[in-house]
Amino acid sequence: MKRLSNNRDLFEAPGGEQITVTVEASKLPYQATFSVLSSGGAWTQVQNPTLQRPVEVRRFTMPTASREFSVISYGFPPVAVTDPAAKYTITIAGGGTTDGPNDVLPPPSGSTVDPPYEFRLPGAGVESMAAVEARPAAKKKSAAKRKAAKKRKAAPKKKAAPKKKPGSKKVAVKKVAVKKSATKKSAAKKGPKRGGRK
Repeated sequence: MKRLSNNRDLFEAPGGEQITVTVEASKLPYQATFSVLSSGGAWTQVQNPTLQRPVEVRRFTMPTASREFSVISYGFPPVAVTDPAAKYTITIAGGGTTDGPNDVLPPPSGSTVDPPYEFRLPGAGVESMAAVEARPAAKKKSAAKRKAAKKRKAAPKKKAAPKKKPGSKKVAVKKVAVKKSATKKSAAKKGPKRGGRK
């Protein structure tokens, strides 16, 4: 087993390797809890914490076909949050190597610290770390694009106003009225029709 990152709790371990995790509480009552293993594997309880010795030791076997992932929740009661000496220490060992002990200090606010621990198979490396960190931002952008596209589709299209043809009805009516008045005037000029004698 070896650590792959100094910024995250990311490790590499071959399939079938036994990984031992030791958590100890210092200057506070032991209130750490382990989540289930993401692969579906089981924790083996090696040592339970007691008041006299607040140390918990657990072990799991690295899967051969997938990564392993777990979260340890470190509880800090209100009194411990204000105590500068209160902390947990975690040591992870496997394959003849040991990482730690590393300190877990009280949070600036709240009552728990919940760091994730990830174990990858050899060959997975750290190449995907940047991609993993970029995924949430990319997902947000694509989600925003999908929402914008949905809004555009949902918005009713405005009907274009009909184009007015040259020479509207009103103009045509006026022309008809002009023609009628013109015929009346010509009839008046001609005068009344005279009947001829046979």
